[in-house]
Amino acid sequence: MDESKVENKLNDLMKIGKSFSENEYIKNAPVFNIFDVLGVGNKEVVVCRFLAWLLNPRASHGKNDLFLKTFLQQVLFKNEESKDVNLINKIVKDVVVETEYNIGSNGINNRRIDIVIYNKYFFFPLEVKINAEDQDSQCYDYYNYAKRYNVKHNSEQFISTKIYYLTTSGYSPSSKSINGANGNLTSNTYVNISFQEDIYTWLKGIIAPMTSEEETLKSLLEHFLDNISEFVGRKDMYRSEEIIKELQNNPESMKAAHVVARSLDYAKEPIMLDIFERLQNRLCEEIEGNKNLQDLGMTYRPRDISLHAQVKNNIYKNHNIVLSFVLKNKPIANNVFLCFNIEAMESLFCGFIGYYIDPKDSKKNTLVEINHQYDSVVQKMIKSVVFHERSSWYYNWEYLTGSSSASEKINFAGGSDAFFELANEKKRTEFIDNCVKHILEAWLKPLYEE
Repeated sequence: MDESKVENKLNDLMKIGKSFSENEYIKNAPVFNIFDVLGVGNKEVVVCRFLAWLLNPRASHGKNDLFLKTFLQQVLFKNEESKDVNLINKIVKDVVVETEYNIGSNGINNRRIDIVIYNKYFFFPLEVKINAEDQDSQCYDYYNYAKRYNVKHNSEQFISTKIYYLTTSGYSPSSKSINGANGNLTSNTYVNISFQEDIYTWLKGIIAPMTSEEETLKSLLEHFLDNISEFVGRKDMYRSEEIIKELQNNPESMKAAHVVARSLDYAKEPIMLDIFERLQNRLCEEIEGNKNLQDLGMTYRPRDISLHAQVKNNIYKNHNIVLSFVLKNKPIANNVFLCFNIEAMESLFCGFIGYYIDPKDSKKNTLVEINHQYDSVVQKMIKSVVFHERSSWYYNWEYLTGSSSASEKINFAGGSDAFFELANEKKRTEFIDNCVKHILEAWLKPLYEE
């Protein structure tokens, strides 16, 4: 096949991408998005609370159990052959929808399920992952708690226990999350759900029949839908649909796209590795030359897997990349220390987390969530640091660019304009410089200037 034709088709595909801003969807989207304005667009805690509000029949949306019933039928039970109306009615009777449901401790961390739908008969756990990493045995523990609840209340005769795993794109829980003390979960014990397809389609379905009398609620749901479209890259799918049409109708276009697709991950890998290696080296250099950081006991703690391997696992297996800087002179509890983390699952962010070091073997260590019982201790340590957002693991975190705007954050997985800019080495150097300056001034300096 003539290579010049392939090159021409690549140019055609690029033109389709550039014309995306003229798409009718973009023209009709909200002029602004309230979630983005408030800086909470893809904050996991906020998204979970809003979703739970919709599912709660007693919430102020005034739709009673309509949203919950359609959610059960279309999302949770999407793989079930039978969607028995009587079963749905039995589930929603006296139902409770709760966020951060505490099931107790696993020895190090308190276990809190993101969203739980339950009554005196049934227990449905939803674990939500937007930018967070799986914890050890997390889904395993949640499933077994739900299993014990359902067996005790004799509900397994109606529907088998499952853990519902909600992520941006619908990927499966990691092996460390489904492995437990007495074995591991099999694929028939969890259901993968995505914001990109399942939640998006469900929301579209409940918005469609709304009338002008429900304009306030409809507008709020449209903002939530637009927000989800943003953080999962759904808006890019409209551009993709045009590209798909071109690919399906032209062999040269198909070959051109194949060449690009085959090369994309290989192109991302050295850029991502360069970013993390330079962040690590620059911060280590700052520690060596800054007595204040040394007085904090700030030490880089490498993982038991190289940065290169972490980047590969992030690209091909959806695993996280982590740089951990432990503050040994900032103890939170016995053998648990304050730790400054730079992390990426899909997007790049940073914040304070707990770090456990085994007193018998300092090489044995693990990241731990900062439980509420440590709040007063940690608050005293970081009281001068501007508070951004809390998660189930992080006491305080933000996107490393200092912005929550979907157009500015560094999204490695879904792609973002800010990430694409980093293909330019000069831009990448400026980005590293800005990140290091921001970390020193906004996150670390307040710890020693109190």
